[in-house]
Formats: sequence, structure tokens, C-alpha cells
Amino acid sequence: MKTFMHEFTSNENLTSFLDTDEFTTFRTKAESILVQIFTAKNEKELLTSIIETLKSRIPDIMVAGTTTVGEVEEGELKLGKILLSFSLFEQTKLKRVHCCCDDIQENEAGDMMMQQILMSGEKIAGVMIFSTPLTVDIAKVFQRMSRSKFDFKVFGGGAGIYDASRTSAIFTENLWFEKGLLAVIFLGDQLVIDCRSNLGWMPLSQEMTITKAEGMVVRQVDDINGFELYHKYLGIKNDSNFFQNVLEFPFLIERDGYTIARVPFFAHEDNSIEFVSDIHEGERFRIGYGDPDTMIQNSEDIRKSMLEFQPEAIFLYACICRRFLLQTDVNREIVPFNCIAPTSGFFTYGEFYATNNEIKLLNASIVVVGMKELGSTTSGQEQDRSLCAPVSTDLYSDKHNRIISHLLHFIRVLSDELEDANKELVRLSEIDKTTMIYNRRKLDGILEREMQLCKVQKTRMTVAILDIDHYKIINDKYGHLTGDKVLVELAELLLSSIRRNDFVGRWGGEEFLLILPLADVSSALGLAERVRKEIEEHVFNGDIKGGLHLTCSLGVASFKPDDTMDRLLGRADRALYEAKEKGRNRVMAAD
Repeated sequence: MKTFMHEFTSNENLTSFLDTDEFTTFRTKAESILVQIFTAKNEKELLTSIIETLKSRIPDIMVAGTTTVGEVEEGELKLGKILLSFSLFEQTKLKRVHCCCDDIQENEAGDMMMQQILMSGEKIAGVMIFSTPLTVDIAKVFQRMSRSKFDFKVFGGGAGIYDASRTSAIFTENLWFEKGLLAVIFLGDQLVIDCRSNLGWMPLSQEMTITKAEGMVVRQVDDINGFELYHKYLGIKNDSNFFQNVLEFPFLIERDGYTIARVPFFAHEDNSIEFVSDIHEGERFRIGYGDPDTMIQNSEDIRKSMLEFQPEAIFLYACICRRFLLQTDVNREIVPFNCIAPTSGFFTYGEFYATNNEIKLLNASIVVVGMKELGSTTSGQEQDRSLCAPVSTDLYSDKHNRIISHLLHFIRVLSDELEDANKELVRLSEIDKTTMIYNRRKLDGILEREMQLCKVQKTRMTVAILDIDHYKIINDKYGHLTGDKVLVELAELLLSSIRRNDFVGRWGGEEFLLILPLADVSSALGLAERVRKEIEEHVFNGDIKGGLHLTCSLGVASFKPDDTMDRLLGRADRALYEAKEKGRNRVMAAD
């Protein structure tokens, strides 16, 4: 496998490059040739002329092109260029498939693409995908494709565009898509591919919940408008610069043990925010911010792994967010790869990466792909290390990144401390100070939630109110401290008596409330009777010689579809009153 790169200036210069002795020599050995075109210019006529020049010299060349928001040539960021990256394979065959999504839905596109890929007929070493994520819900496509089992590498990126007033595009020698995707399939058992990804974004905010979402539009977060989140915490305005201002602050979401980032692209007039990647109602997330030191260190770890792999070519698919955050220091992350093998790629509107038979749409990340052909005439050849940028010896260079990293560390520690303090405050607000079990405020919330579940899922639930018989006598005879110790001991006894999915708390004074999800009145009466008997037979310490014997009364009531909280508890309370009237130390059920 051999890689050549050419920065397009004119068709005449391109022709001269293709006719060089070195390129011609390797071309004659090649089984197949792929050229990736990474272009800052969405100019169909110009790009068509470039492809015609390529085909006139190499009729069987395969073209896969994409518009970009930054090009990578020999490991360095280029801006406003048209870069051609040639891969000449000695033993690997290529096949290309595509799908225009103008007239079909994403699910159908996913089925169509994977069917074509799996029907390639030979051993698949890997699949490179380009798409237009601004116009296609590529996450849906990938979800559909991932329903099929596969054991090959999948990688690539989403087409970007410098001019926000124009549409990104992908293209081949005879196709131009502004709504679609294409895939290049690498076939053969001699090609080995190593794929790795790096995020490097760190959580900045407290954990929040997407409380209302429709498709890729988030309407509410913790019951406030999606845009208000960015305005409140970061002072970002809902204007034409919204995307540029939020690039550095994606949502960080944990999915199946993998942290992914989601960047909002648009803020609408109704203060909802729209993404170009899948995002789901109910997901929990934190606002993140890129830590330059972490990003660069993680990429250095990938570089060391690539050095051991010894690829003949490296391709990078990196999010525009990284370029925006790192600015001129972006080369600190990508240039070192070129010390290992010729490195090219582009800055994207989304990166594609497969793990565990699932193709993922990433944001804010970098996907690094190493390739080599076993037994090729170029294998084992070292890259010219003069291509590597020299390491700076200036102790004061990159100082802004170091300052940012230290400030981020400070903010993270402070946020963690505040979050821990808030969790403790919430816990204390829900716990009865004497017995250390749930208080009435918490029980109200649990009961309201369980009643709603019963109504939606049409399930059963029963409650029981427990009252200690003659508790006032204990306080009057032994004092309130002893009375409190009895309450504590009773709370511990109740916790050990209920089922795992039941709830118990102090309702007030000497009364306790038991909430029993999925229990009908019969099973609830059985549990209540068991509790009553355990209390009757228990010897309460209370720091009294010989201990204390207590009894209790319980009133039980089952949930009815038209119940309010007051109505349900009212029936349980009347059943408790009946138990008291009939002599105490008994369980009664409501009618």
C-alpha cells in the first residue's frame, strides 16, 4: 500500500503530478486505487473537472469525495484547500455503494446500504462511509445497519461546509449527493485496519435530564427551554452565531458504557435547540468542555498504539469542535501521526466509528484509522521523520491551553463538591431526622409517582398506615428521649420486614406509612399482619431495664383508578380508626 497526497491548484498541475515517475511506478503495481477528495469548495463544476482529469489518466480509479470544514495534509491542518489523498493497494480490491435519500427514509437507507455491503462477496476488511448529516438522520441509518452482524471495521465522517448558507455534499465520479451517503468497501484478507477514537471532553455542569424531545429537537431540559440552558449558564444568545458559540459545549451522554457528545446546531424562535445527531427524551447528560491537555494526551496514547501497529497510511476524521477549541494548537494533536505514516483526512460534522457490532455517530471526537497490507512491497518502510513538526522547547508556549486545563480542573472539583453538597441536602430534606427513614414530604412524592404508574400501566398498589398503640403513655412515663429511641427501633424493624420494592416512612408522630407497589389487598393484609405480630413479639430496648413490649394497629387500603391521594389515604386512615375502635393491636382493611 502506498499513499500520495496532492494539493490541487490546477488541472495542469494535477496532470503533471499523475505523470511523475514515482506515482507511475506504484500505479503499475496497484490492484486498485482510491482517491479521497477533501474539499473546502462546494463547486460542482470545478470538482467534476478534477475527476475528469483523474479518469483521463487512471480510468479505473475510484473516487470518494466530501466537502469539509478543514483538510488534513501530511498531518497538518489546511484551510480553504482541495486535497487529493491517493491510496494505491497492491492486494486489496475496492467496491463502492451509495444511497440517495431524497425519496427514501433513513431506515430503508440503512437496510439498503448494509445489504449491498454484505453482498460484496469477498472478505471485508473495512468500510469507509461519508454522509451528509445536515440533511440525513445518519444515526437512524446506523441503527438500522447495526441490526446485521458484522466483524469488519467501520469508519468515516460527515460532510462539513465552510459557508453556512450552502449545503454540504459528498460525491463520486458520476454522483453528487446533498442528501445521502456513500461507502467504500475494502476487500481482501491481506489488508489490516486499526481504528481508534478519542473524545477528550470533560463534564462541566451538574447532571441534567432531557425532559422533552421530538426527533433531534430538544424542547426542555429539567423542564426549562433547551436554549435557556445555554443562555443561563454560558450567556449564549439565540442569534446567527449560536452554533459557533456552543461548539465547545456539547451534551455529554453515557450510552452502553461509552461517552458520546452531542452538539446543538440550531436554536429556534421557540427556544428549542436542534441537533444533527440522535438524542433521546429521558437521557441524562452534562454540559461538557474540551480539556486541551486531555485531548492531546489521549491522542498521544493512540499514536503510541499506532506506532506498534506500524500502518502504511493513517486517515483522520476529526470534529470541527476540536479545531474550534484547539485553534492553532490543533496541529499538536494531529501532526504526530504523520511521523508514523502519511496522514490525511478532514474535519467533519460528525465522526463514524463501530464498536461491539454497533456503528456509532460521534461528535466532538477524532477517529484515527491505520491501514497496512501484509506482504506488500512498501510494508516495513519508515515514514520520513523530517515531516514531523519539531517539539517546542519554549517553556512558555501553549500557556493558554495549560491555563484552560487548570481552570477546568478547578471548575470540575468545585462542581463535584457542589453536586455532593446538593445531593446531601436533598437526602436530608427527604429523611426524618429522628428515625432516619423517609419523611412525609418524600412519601408524598413516592405515593404520587406510584399512583400515576398504576393509572398508566393499570397495575395494583396498596398502602398501610401504622400507629403505635398507647404511645403517649411511653412518652409520659419514660420521657421523650426513650420515646424517640422506640421510634428508631421500630423504623429498623419495619425496614427489615417489608419487601425490596416497598417503601416505608414516618408519616407523623407515632404513625408510619407503608407503600406496597403491585400488592393487592389480600397480600397487603398478609404483610401487615406479619408486621403487627413481629412488633408484638419484639422486645424494645429503649434503655429501660427489661425492655418494652408494644402493639400497633394498621389500616390498609388498595388503590382505585379514580383515587386521589387524599381519597386513598382517607380510606386507610378510616380503616386504622376502625382497628383502634375494635380494641387495637389488629389490622383492618378499607371497604
